[in-house]
Amino acid sequence: MRVWRQLLDKDDSNHISWAEFTLACRKLGFDGNVAGAWRMLDTDNSGFISMLEFDRPGAEILGSFKEWVE
Repeated sequence: MRVWRQLLDKDDSNHISWAEFTLACRKLGFDGNVAGAWRMLDTDNSGFISMLEFDRPGAEILGSFKEWVE
C-alpha cells in the first residue's frame, strides 16, 4: 500500500500510467525488463495498472472499508 500511494499513484487517480510506472522504476533503480513487468501487471491491457491488478487483496480491503465508511 505504501509503495502504491507514495511512489506509484502520486496523483491519487487509483491507477498508474506507463509514464508513472517507468518513473517509479527509475527511482527504485530497477534495471530489469520494465516493459515485461508492465505487461505482467496490466492484466487487462488497458494501458493502466489499477490497484486491483497491483494488489488485489489490498484493493478489496480498501473497497470494503470504503463501503463501511459510506
